[in-house]
Amino acid sequence: GGPGYLPFLLVGLTLWQWMKSCITHGGHAIWTNLGLIRQARLPVLIFPFVQMLADTIKFLCIFVLLLAILWMVGYPPNIQYLALPLVFAITLLFSAGVGFVVAAVVPLIPDLRFVIEQILTVVMFLSGVVFALDAVPSPLREIIALNPVATLLDATRGILMHGQWPNWIGLGKVAAISAAICVAGMAIVLRLAPRYPKLAV
Repeated sequence: GGPGYLPFLLVGLTLWQWMKSCITHGGHAIWTNLGLIRQARLPVLIFPFVQMLADTIKFLCIFVLLLAILWMVGYPPNIQYLALPLVFAITLLFSAGVGFVVAAVVPLIPDLRFVIEQILTVVMFLSGVVFALDAVPSPLREIIALNPVATLLDATRGILMHGQWPNWIGLGKVAAISAAICVAGMAIVLRLAPRYPKLAV
C-alpha cells in the first residue's frame, strides 16, 4: 500500500503479464502444433515466435491504456520515455529466451507446463511485482535485485513514475544474460527439431 501504490502495481502487473504470456504461450507453441509440424516443413522456431509477437502486440495496446491512466493520475510524459524502447526490447529478449527453452522441452515432457506455471507464480512474488524492493530488508533486497525481472520492473517504473533513467549497468547485464538465454534456447529448439514430428500428440 501507500501513496502511489495503485500505479506502481498496474505497471508491475502489466509488464509481468506480458513476460508471462510470452513464456507460457511461446513455451507451449511447439507442443500445441505438433500435428501441423508433421504435415508441413516449417522452421519450428516460427511457432513460439508468432505467439510471442502476438502477445507483444497485445501488450502494446494495453500499455497505451496504462499510459493514459498514469497521465490522468499525475504521472505525465517525460524525456526518459526515450529509454522505454530499449527496456522493452531487453524485456522481450529475456522473455523470448526463457520461452524458447520452455518450448524446446515441453513437447518432450508435456506435464512440465504445469510445473512452469507454478514456477512463474513464485518468480512473480520474488520479483517486486506487488512490492517495492525498498521495503525489503537489506540482505534479501540484494538477492532479489539479482533477478533480471526485478531489474526490468524497476527500470520501467523509474521511467514512467519517477522520470528516472534506468541503471544502464544493470540493464546491460540483463541484456547480456537475456541474449545468452535466447541464443541457447534457439539452439536447443533447433537441435531437438528432428524429434518433434515423431512425438505423439
